[in-house]
Amino acid sequence: ASLPLPRALVFQSLRGHAEVAGVHEMPLSMEKFEPIKVLGEGAFGKVHLMRHRLERKLVCIKVVRIKNLPKKEREACRMEVELLRRLHHPNIVGYLGSFMHRNNESLCIVMQYCDGGDLCAQIKAAKKQLFPESKILHWFVQMALGLFYMHENRVLHRDLKTQNIFMLGNGRLVLGDLGISKVLEGTMDFAETCIGTPYYMSPEIFKNKPYNHKSDIWALGCVLYEMTTLNHAFDANSLNGLACKIIKGRFPPINPKYSKHLRDLISSMLATSPSSRPDLPAILTKPFIRRHILHFLRDIMARPVEDMGEGTLAVRAAADELRRRDPGVLRPLPPEVEALTQQLVTLNMEFLIKKATSPAPEPTTPAAAQQVAREQSKALKREEERRRAVESALTKLKGEREDRLSQARQQRDHDTARADRPTRHDSRARRGQGLRRAHPTRGANDRRPVGGPEGHRRRSSDDKPSADKDRRARREVEGLNDWESKNHVADSRRDRRDAERARERQRQRREIEKLRQAKVELDRREQDRREALERARDQEQSRFEVERAAKADGAPPSGAEWKEEVARAAELAGARGGGNDLDSPFRQGGGGGGAVQG
Repeated sequence: ASLPLPRALVFQSLRGHAEVAGVHEMPLSMEKFEPIKVLGEGAFGKVHLMRHRLERKLVCIKVVRIKNLPKKEREACRMEVELLRRLHHPNIVGYLGSFMHRNNESLCIVMQYCDGGDLCAQIKAAKKQLFPESKILHWFVQMALGLFYMHENRVLHRDLKTQNIFMLGNGRLVLGDLGISKVLEGTMDFAETCIGTPYYMSPEIFKNKPYNHKSDIWALGCVLYEMTTLNHAFDANSLNGLACKIIKGRFPPINPKYSKHLRDLISSMLATSPSSRPDLPAILTKPFIRRHILHFLRDIMARPVEDMGEGTLAVRAAADELRRRDPGVLRPLPPEVEALTQQLVTLNMEFLIKKATSPAPEPTTPAAAQQVAREQSKALKREEERRRAVESALTKLKGEREDRLSQARQQRDHDTARADRPTRHDSRARRGQGLRRAHPTRGANDRRPVGGPEGHRRRSSDDKPSADKDRRARREVEGLNDWESKNHVADSRRDRRDAERARERQRQRREIEKLRQAKVELDRREQDRREALERARDQEQSRFEVERAAKADGAPPSGAEWKEEVARAAELAGARGGGNDLDSPFRQGGGGGGAVQG
């Protein structure tokens, strides 16, 4: 049956505020979320797992400290928010909104929570057990579709690695961490910034050459190699050794258990020449990739709608839209469905969709029957793997929920024990009651505290629920304030340390500049000294030539002839670079000539 396209069914929880015209953010603040735990920490911020207090949904909030942040990192934060707001695709991490926190000192980016962890954790958990080729292709096709959507929008990822590829519990895979992505103005533009993770950097980046989307193809090839071997394609003990291996393009061979098509694809993606690497459309239209996409579409069409996640619903909605699209009728679609539909059209997948949605023909030969049986067996294996992945995600979520409930119970018991402890007022009341018993003759005007129910007010049963509610609210606010104060102290320390490092770097730059200027001055003085020595040699040579000419004539020249010889020698020395400073030596030389004459 065809899947209708109401937005409420297709994307109900991923972007609860999506509209046909675009995604409009709702006003957010930190008070609307309750912290659960810290997922990770980077150089300029932390990533927190939080729950929305009203919708009770888990979200991932990236808190970036932008106060005292360098201009380059501040621009990277702004770029990440703009890209997440602009890119809508099932295989790119979902963006839910952003807001400023703590007097505009921190930028908070609210994103979709990926409960399956990252691909790096999956590879480490596999240990030495290699993944089946069907699972590798299932992950790879999703990566390629997400990266192809970015390249269609003229965006380079520039930091594609297994740590930035996140997984959901239902098997969907999304690309994240777009903080250093680069937007190119034209499809043939080249970027020139050396940035990325060394294990996945392309040869042209190590050579400081301009690069384009083919560097992302290289990184995707490194990820594909890592999925097949559970190791990095290029590894070394030093950065120079790693650069040499990457520039040469030599990597260990892949296990022959994988098909030749897959091994050849990895080799082509890891070609040292960017022009030799295939584009993503060429990769996604390869026959063995198209066969996998066909099986994937058939599995989706055979699966009940109730068991589908948001990404699977988007794929099925796009397939249904292409199968029954009327060229003359345009219908509003969610951004993710529209993006997938355009991708399938660009890759000429209409035939595959029709083949996946139409019933399979009955086999007429034994070989065809065996082929159908093998395909059905593979489909059952894929469905079983998907169910195991979903069960594992549910078990993980259940365990985390039980841990949180256990912590909440312990905190509640602790708060109850503290509430049941005698207060200072109760102690005074009991002391007053003891004094009343010890002094029965005390007068009525005595102002000492009196024990018993008359001495202090007791809470009634009607006030207890509201008091407990107020106490819980105060406890939550205190916990959030403590959490913010600790982060504020850590941020202040880190800011001071960063400022000291910046001042030290600035001082070093000033010292280097002074040394450079001193070296330039020394070089200039040395050049002047050499030129002066050269001029002195030229003057001496000119004087000797005049004296030699006078001796050769035998008779001393007359005064007019002597002056002509001196002028001629001066012109010759001036042509060699002597200038007007030669007059004084020639006068001395003339005196010497007079001495010879005498």
